[in-house]
Amino acid sequence: MRHPNLEQELQRRGARLESCAVTRVKDFGDAAREAQAAFDHGAVHDQSFAARLAVRGRDRVDFVNRLCTNDVTRTSDRTALTAAMTNAKGRVLDHVSIYQRSDAVVLSGSESQGTSLKQWLEKFIVMEDCVVNDLAAEEFRLLVFGRSVPDVLVSVLGLWPATAGDGSWPVARSRFQDGDVFVVCVPAPFGNGALLQGPHEISGRLFATLADAGLRPVGSEAFEQVRVESGLPALPREIGDHSNPLEAGLRRSVSFQKGCYIGQEVVARLENYHKVRRALSCLAFPIEAEPSELGEVFVELLRIGEISSAVRSPRLNATVALAFLNPQYAAPGTRVYSIVRGEQIHGDVREFPVVR
Repeated sequence: MRHPNLEQELQRRGARLESCAVTRVKDFGDAAREAQAAFDHGAVHDQSFAARLAVRGRDRVDFVNRLCTNDVTRTSDRTALTAAMTNAKGRVLDHVSIYQRSDAVVLSGSESQGTSLKQWLEKFIVMEDCVVNDLAAEEFRLLVFGRSVPDVLVSVLGLWPATAGDGSWPVARSRFQDGDVFVVCVPAPFGNGALLQGPHEISGRLFATLADAGLRPVGSEAFEQVRVESGLPALPREIGDHSNPLEAGLRRSVSFQKGCYIGQEVVARLENYHKVRRALSCLAFPIEAEPSELGEVFVELLRIGEISSAVRSPRLNATVALAFLNPQYAAPGTRVYSIVRGEQIHGDVREFPVVR
């Protein structure tokens, strides 16, 4: 859900909308310049349709802990963790950021996943003192990322959260005009990523202030370019019921010390017996390669995997792709090719991620 005041601010800045499952901002007139500005300085990206849920009740921490791959008991109002929500086969339903407020465990997930994630959680409430609330009707969600974000947030909100360490992410709360804003650091292109959540009524003014302070508004097209160049997996291309957390590059989101969770036996077996058959990898092809036409990946005559996402990168003068590869062939420098209309398009495996 996008509040009218944020909608008006996006339109004032030249947003061009695209309708798919939701009405996303495609771009603000020039996706290439938006991506370059994100690389050079920093960006603000509207995530109005992304999942954001609050689990309330006496058993909330234990309940969420039993349904995800990471140790929720380590979260607090100052510390967040990322986690995968997996089914009984260890396949990923969504990848979420989790932190606590005074009365709730808050989960922030992928676009258009709010309803399905809420329904999935509610299936497991039997005798627990828990209720799952959808925050989309109450709160906005913006993603900021890039080199200038710490300085901008200090200027606008008066803070940049201190590093949490120990595999966790810092969380802070600030006041903007007449509303509280939660700042939750998350993995994002070029680091310095943070989700901003707060009451809808201040969303338009906050977006305008962040943009005026130097963060370039970016739409879905530019964000996809920086996401792929940064090696970040996303639903449904790299994350979904076709992959497990270890295949999808989500090892940091898995605790191998915590107790049982749905899918835990499968994930633990994959780890303990070295059974992970695919590894998410970064590839680079000539910039002339059409991203949408790249598919299967080969070494000599052996099929070693398949591309999940690809974009043209003028910055790197290449077509950059994310692909699931046989781990034996995922070492940086490995020469590979894809076949497009009968022609071999040669490339190589790059360090993962391509850009930090």
